[in-house]
Amino acid sequence: MNAFFDDYINSKTTLKQFVEQYDNALRSKVERKLCADFQSFSTWVPCVTLFEIEKQFQSVHTNSKFKKFQKELTGKLYCEVFYVDEIHGLFNVVETIFIEDRSKEPHFIVCWDKEKYEIKCACRLFEFKGILCKHSLSVLIKVQIKQVPEKYILARWRKDLKRSHIKVRLAYDDWKCDHEAQRYHKLRKKLDDVADLDVIFDENCAIVLNMIDKFQSKVSKNASFLENSPSTNTTGATANVSSHNDGKIKEIHSPLVGQRHGCPLKNRKISKVEKFVCQKKKKCDDKKFKKKKKKVLKSPTVEHDVVDGIINLEKSNTPTWVGTKDNTNI
Repeated sequence: MNAFFDDYINSKTTLKQFVEQYDNALRSKVERKLCADFQSFSTWVPCVTLFEIEKQFQSVHTNSKFKKFQKELTGKLYCEVFYVDEIHGLFNVVETIFIEDRSKEPHFIVCWDKEKYEIKCACRLFEFKGILCKHSLSVLIKVQIKQVPEKYILARWRKDLKRSHIKVRLAYDDWKCDHEAQRYHKLRKKLDDVADLDVIFDENCAIVLNMIDKFQSKVSKNASFLENSPSTNTTGATANVSSHNDGKIKEIHSPLVGQRHGCPLKNRKISKVEKFVCQKKKKCDDKKFKKKKKKVLKSPTVEHDVVDGIINLEKSNTPTWVGTKDNTNI
């Protein structure tokens, strides 16, 4: 079972409960993601150095990724840079790594290309995790680079990235009242209707595409004007947006139980080892039962003693003590 569903399902969860809890798990994931985005926009992680590179990453990276970048930047303190080939931009970076009471100094070759504005390190941290390593940062600071090239700031770590898939309407995000998403759904519904009408004829399709190009240029100009206008209120433009009521939560019932076809269920197939173990266990249980039964038959009971005393009393006229095997004459 995936660790993502640990708080929602277990081994005894039914199919109906799984479908319901699956939506709850996805809803919780969306909530955590929105909270993380809000914290990245509303809070700032302070810089630990005065390098311009750190300020550059602080302004674009999310808080979680910026903390990882800071860890690599502070690791520069344990790195020492040496020139290998200044013409070709080869550097040897010696890092001091402490392991308990010992330390080791591995060497990393870093290549800096001035013409292409590219940097490569032998540790391949950027290729694997998308974050510049401490060795590359040491070389960039050594050659006095103020700003890192944009290609080393991946789009998926940017906090100002607008993802188009978050506007898709889903069953588990009906609680979110996003005016931008509502406008998106309203426009998309209209465009889908137009596409269904014009997909049959090429002439109509060409007319619609031409009109869309004109509207796109006009809307882009209007958007740039609204962004530069200080008195624009984006929330006020959402008054005419109609809310969608088609996202009602549907009740999920248990599946219908149908009659099973074919032979009835039988015992499952077991391996030879399991079969041998079961037989041996059964034999041991039978032996224990037989031994216990023999002990019960051999041991004298109180009822037998009473019966023997009554029989002796009937045979003899002399008084006897009843209840014991050893009768005593008076």
